[in-house]
Amino acid sequence: MRYKLNHSVATQFWNMIQQLVKSGLVEVVRVNEWHEQKAWEIFETYDDQKFSLVDCTSFAVMQDLSLLKVFTGDHHFSIMGFICVP
Repeated sequence: MRYKLNHSVATQFWNMIQQLVKSGLVEVVRVNEWHEQKAWEIFETYDDQKFSLVDCTSFAVMQDLSLLKVFTGDHHFSIMGFICVP
């Protein structure tokens, strides 16, 4: 959001997420060492793709939590088999 839109929009989004967390509607999942290792494995395995390490970390967390759908416009998630909700 910061790069595509601007700092203000990113800040507003962060504040909205924090309110959703406080209300219990959203859970924040923290990355752990296993996620980091899995992310690096994905990054190395898919060297033919332009996945960022952040993408790979998201993939690792989603796989760990057995999540299938993601709210994103990033087509990299569909390459990894996730269902993208625009």
